[in-house]
Amino acid sequence: MNKIETLFNIDGSFKFDTRKVLNRSNKVIDKTILDEIEQQGVTCEHLETLGVPVFYYQSQITLHGLFPELSYIQPTGYKSIFQNQNKSIGVKYIAVDYLKKKLIYETIRDYLPGWYILKNSGEYSLISFSKSFTDKENYKAELANMKAKVEHIDKSLFSGSVGVYLARDMFSYFLVAYIAIGTIKQENVIKLIESVCKKPIAEINESIRLKNEQEQAKRDEENRKWQAKRDEQKRQAEIYISKMTPELIAAGYIKNERLKIFDGLTGLIFNDNGKLIFRKYIKPKGKRLIHKAEQVINDISEIESVKFSEYDYRKIHSEYVSNFWTIQAKQPAKQFDIKPGIKINEKLNGIEIRFPSKPDISILEKLKSAGWRWSSFNLCWYNRNTPDNLKFANLITQI
Repeated sequence: MNKIETLFNIDGSFKFDTRKVLNRSNKVIDKTILDEIEQQGVTCEHLETLGVPVFYYQSQITLHGLFPELSYIQPTGYKSIFQNQNKSIGVKYIAVDYLKKKLIYETIRDYLPGWYILKNSGEYSLISFSKSFTDKENYKAELANMKAKVEHIDKSLFSGSVGVYLARDMFSYFLVAYIAIGTIKQENVIKLIESVCKKPIAEINESIRLKNEQEQAKRDEENRKWQAKRDEQKRQAEIYISKMTPELIAAGYIKNERLKIFDGLTGLIFNDNGKLIFRKYIKPKGKRLIHKAEQVINDISEIESVKFSEYDYRKIHSEYVSNFWTIQAKQPAKQFDIKPGIKINEKLNGIEIRFPSKPDISILEKLKSAGWRWSSFNLCWYNRNTPDNLKFANLITQI
């Protein structure tokens, strides 16, 4: 959304200050005061108790005095408090009277349809959009509607701006009515809500309460229907599983209540809809996480025809799978060479020794004392390719 031009604005009696380059106060401000401002923002009532010059600009207020260094805690989710070179503190309006604005904006939004809260690093306001238009007649009608939303607001209750501006997106033009509060005294919070909504606060709160109760009742009914549907799905799944269990057992499948996932694991699982799913786990080369692929089948006889491509696999973060039917529950051991052997690794300028099974402890001690190291990845003992190491390898593989 691009703002093009302000078409209507309600000017209040509040006048902004002119820019001040020099710090107008030499008063040293205690760190506890700054901590409170950083963590909670600041209210206009609090500003009056600080005893320092306060200057109001269009985009921020500035507190003059000698403040300690900021730690940049963000009371509104954005960096809205900063320190100038002259040690004064600048506070964007989003952090001034923040809790008051939040109450005002949320109450108006909940009571009047079509109002939305706009919050970003530089703006915190209430906005309402018109219908889009392409001709002058529709523009005039929408401008009158937008003006009617804000022109009755008592601008003397706060500092800030109220108005309507023209905006556009990629496809059309539209109008935006806005209420942007800079500062407001606590005594005027309820008055402003009533001014915008044209109703007493008691009636506004009662309307919001009834609306919330209706929405909660609707959510509860939706949750009840969803739970009933889920319970029925589980019941159907249990019936399906009870019928499938004898067939699975006959085919050699074992139900594992909790099984650690490993590369190459395949098996069956039932979902809450009672569907039988064939699933396979793999660990792609160069990947840290296990990946899985799955396909719904109607009968275990279809397993042989299930084929997965590399695009069917998706990474997972879980380490275990529950209620998994599998024929082979144990992770297959990696196979060694049939007999001891020596391999020259020319790429790494090394020698590799492999044994058909775990060597005797005496052979292991000789390997270690000669400086050979075990690679659990390549399943071999390795060392640098030197004449002495090659001679040792030939001797150790003949023992």
